[in-house]
Amino acid sequence: MTVPIAPIPSELPKRFWKARDAAIEQVLSNSGLPAGLADLQEWLATDGWDDLLAAWINEDVALNLKQWVTYKFSDSTLRDTDGLDEAEAITDRMRVDFARAAISYAVENSEGDDSPSVHSFPIEREDGARAILGCTVEIRGHDHIPQWHGVFADKDAFYRHLRSAGFLFHSEANAIGGAEILALWDFEKKKTPKRKKPSP
Repeated sequence: MTVPIAPIPSELPKRFWKARDAAIEQVLSNSGLPAGLADLQEWLATDGWDDLLAAWINEDVALNLKQWVTYKFSDSTLRDTDGLDEAEAITDRMRVDFARAAISYAVENSEGDDSPSVHSFPIEREDGARAILGCTVEIRGHDHIPQWHGVFADKDAFYRHLRSAGFLFHSEANAIGGAEILALWDFEKKKTPKRKKPSP
């Protein structure tokens, strides 16, 4: 399992200190997200991009499994890929083997839209209280698209959130179980034979 290493907070422009402090307070008091947080996130995606990338040290890449499986984990895809006849039965072992091979290929090739990089951007108040702005960054063509996931107490909390949201860390890809794969699988609907109409 990926063990997050705490990043070092960056110094933000003073105009974002109020939003920073409110975001940290949100984690401490479980209150609503501050209104100014969107402005801070927008700055990180543009002028603060270097600071956001600097937070990627010792972090992972994650396969967006829940999104990715919609066009990978299905009986129809398995049939098309392996050239199986419609009459041939598909077993759970075939499904699991196919899925693991697909995951392995995705991890090795690490395409930016399916496997975004994970960024835990640290923020710290003057009193030493800290939190994490969590985001994943997708690569689409020449564009880098950050997807913000919220404010978290620490990297470990952010990583737990990603796992529960359906992300599979590349470093943990080999640990996915067969039951987990089958829970995401799109099974063929069994065709019900048409009943013959009784003769008049």
